[in-house]
Amino acid sequence: MMNMKFQFYFLLFFFLCIFNNTTYAQDPFDCINAIEVCDDSDINIDYEIVEGVVEEEISSFCNITSIPQTFLNENTVWIRYQFISDGDFLFTISPIMEDDIDFVVFSTESKSCNDLTAIRCMFTGSNIGSPTDPACTGPTGLSATSTDTEEAPGCQDDSDNFLAPIEVIVGDVLYLAIISFAQINEYMIEHGGSAEISCMPVGINDINSEDVKIYPNPTYDQLYIEMAKNEGQKYNFELLNSTGKSVLTDNFIDKIELDIQHLPRGIYYSKIWSSDEVFYGKKIIKVK
Repeated sequence: MMNMKFQFYFLLFFFLCIFNNTTYAQDPFDCINAIEVCDDSDINIDYEIVEGVVEEEISSFCNITSIPQTFLNENTVWIRYQFISDGDFLFTISPIMEDDIDFVVFSTESKSCNDLTAIRCMFTGSNIGSPTDPACTGPTGLSATSTDTEEAPGCQDDSDNFLAPIEVIVGDVLYLAIISFAQINEYMIEHGGSAEISCMPVGINDINSEDVKIYPNPTYDQLYIEMAKNEGQKYNFELLNSTGKSVLTDNFIDKIELDIQHLPRGIYYSKIWSSDEVFYGKKIIKVK
C-alpha cells in the first residue's frame, strides 16, 4: 500500500524540481546549526515550513528499505544533546496541531556532524486510504517501555510511534533530527531519563564559590560577579539561555554589575574566561 509519506515526498520533490526555487533557511535547519540543549527543560519549537542548506539523504543513515528518497534538510529541525552523566535518555515530541512527526537520532564519535550514525529511526504514520490510527500519529519519541530501534513508514500491527531509550555515558553527544509533515513546525519536546544534559563542555572547570561569587541567585534585575583572586585580571563574561544561545556578553576586571531586567524569566548559564582559564556551568535563575 502506498504510504502517505511517500506521496508527501514525491510532491515536494516534484515541486522543487519544477520551480527550482531553493530557500536557504536559518538556524536550526541543518545539523551544524542545531539547537544546543542545556538541561532537561521542555523545549517549544515553532517555525514555518523550512529548508536547510545541506542535503542529507535519510536512506544513507537508516536501514529501512521502504523509506522513499528523503533529505534531512526538508522541513527538519535539528537538536544537539551533550551528556555529563551516565544513564538513559528519553524524550517525547508532542505536536501542537495534528501532525505526523518523524525523527532520527544520531550518535557521533567526533561530537560533531562529521560522522553521524543513525541509532534510532522513526517513520511510522498513517496509511493512505485508511483512517488515522492514534497509535501511529501524534506524540512520538523514546519510551522506557519500547524495545525497537526503528519503525518503518505506514502503520504496522506492532507500531506504537515510540522507540527504545538510549544508554549514554559521560561526554556522549547525540543529534536529533525532527521531520514534520505539516505546513508549520509546532511541537513540544519533553525530556526524561536519568542521564543529565548540559551544553557546557565536559572536563572544563565548573564555577564554584571558591573561584567566583555570582549573586543574588535567583535574581530579577541585577547580577553581581566577583572573582576570588582579585588580582587585576581581565575576564570575559557570557550568559547563555537554556538552548545554549548567547544572550549577554561583557568583560570586566575582578568584578562587575550586570543589568538583566530585559531578559525573560527562566534558567541561564554563565561562562567566564580569561587568557589562561575558563569557568563554566553556574546556573542562574531569573524569576521575573
